[in-house]
Amino acid sequence: MKRTVSKKTKFWAIILMIVALSVLLTSCLEDISDTKEETPQPTYEEQLAAKLEEYGYANAYLTHEGEILHAPFQSLTLNNVFLTFYIPNSFTNNHVLAIAEACNEINLSSSKVFFRYERVSSIPTNAFSFYLINDVAPYDGRFYSNAVNDYTGVSKGYGIKSGTIYLKDEHCYISKDHLQSVVLHEMLHALGLKDYEKEDSAVKDWSIMYHEPDRYSYTSIQDFDLENIVWYYGQ
Repeated sequence: MKRTVSKKTKFWAIILMIVALSVLLTSCLEDISDTKEETPQPTYEEQLAAKLEEYGYANAYLTHEGEILHAPFQSLTLNNVFLTFYIPNSFTNNHVLAIAEACNEINLSSSKVFFRYERVSSIPTNAFSFYLINDVAPYDGRFYSNAVNDYTGVSKGYGIKSGTIYLKDEHCYISKDHLQSVVLHEMLHALGLKDYEKEDSAVKDWSIMYHEPDRYSYTSIQDFDLENIVWYYGQ
């Protein structure tokens, strides 16, 4: 005698199949999720190394035909850099404080580099100095080097022996941190470090040399910049 399956039985069989498939699908998705979570994320050190490999070291400096340009003259015997920045007496205490803190940051970065400042009534010729300027738009500060020759490599014993950092009146800056960040950025230009522009956004959160307002939150040398300084000047 032929057995027939009732509609009610078929209905519950379908429901059970749907539930079973749902449980199986959920289990598969959880396995995929667990696999993704187990994928190790690069450490800070690994991320820093990757940024340096692509954007740092020689790529952090202005170069021409393999020669690093616009870094300060180094003693051929001691291989050290000693720079005095002369500051006009017209500078406010806030300007001077920002310069002092920037010098301290740079001096801590390498035993081969020493920056100092001196307030004077008259700026010496052929020296490193600061000046106030009404407008350096679109920039908040500007460094101009007086190179021996635009295409004379530092490795040949030459380099810039003077330069000028132009700053605005202190009231043109958003805050003390803003002023200090601009000063440090410009003083690092005196060491030869270049700007990173929008096309280099991969270093936006890694370097004070990134040419965007975001860097104004940085009042100290970032690890990326520190590694580039040590690479060229030494520990």
